Amino acid sequence: YYLEIEEFVKKEFPDWKGTTLRDRALNEAWYSTWMGTQTVRTPAPTPDQLSGNTSIGPMPKWQGTPEENLRTIRAAFRSFGVSSVTVAPVDEKTRKLFYSYVGKQKVTFEDIDLFESTADRFAIPNNCQWVIHWTNLQDTELTSRMPSHVGRAGFPMAYTHVKRIDLLIEQFLRGLGYQSINAGNYCPSAAFGIMTGVGEHTRMGTTLNSPEYGSHLRGQYRVVTDLPLAITKPIDAGMERFC
Repeated sequence: YYLEIEEFVKKEFPDWKGTTLRDRALNEAWYSTWMGTQTVRTPAPTPDQLSGNTSIGPMPKWQGTPEENLRTIRAAFRSFGVSSVTVAPVDEKTRKLFYSYVGKQKVTFEDIDLFESTADRFAIPNNCQWVIHWTNLQDTELTSRMPSHVGRAGFPMAYTHVKRIDLLIEQFLRGLGYQSINAGNYCPSAAFGIMTGVGEHTRMGTTLNSPEYGSHLRGQYRVVTDLPLAITKPIDAGMERFC
């Protein structure tokens, strides 16, 4: 069916070059949690595992410039429901923001090819040199109706969305041929949000304040990856000075 459609489209639009790896990665990410599951039903194939009902087959991992890669993940993550996407480097300074231990797991950076998680170790490969900071906007209509139970519904709704978004991001990066290490519990959210330009620290305390979204970001999450990405910079919106 899909092959027949591709043949027809290629005849009608000769300049169309066919399905790309990024196209397939986005499709497979959505298929991984289709029917609304909160777990991965079918892991997205890595580029070398591609096959199936389109003309695209096994191919090398996606290669793009850091700037192009940032545009790519922003476009894909937006389709997942993400509000903002910013990036920090994993370097000598930012490694200090990672917790030493989470429970019984010691957080380490090691010369290994793939991420490893055991009962006593959370090992991040040294080749994963970028932290993606993404946010989810809590429903503002519901939240404005606090403290009623209608208003309170915005809180669990946000976390329900976040759980699925996290899976979609993991599978999309996998489909491009890269690692996605969920570091949400292993480093602070507001610190990376400030460093990457999502917002500023304010008198509200631990909450990050965004010029676009205020304090309605529930939540802020971090993904460590080996996909090369352009770094985003902190902002000066005047909030820190005002507070």
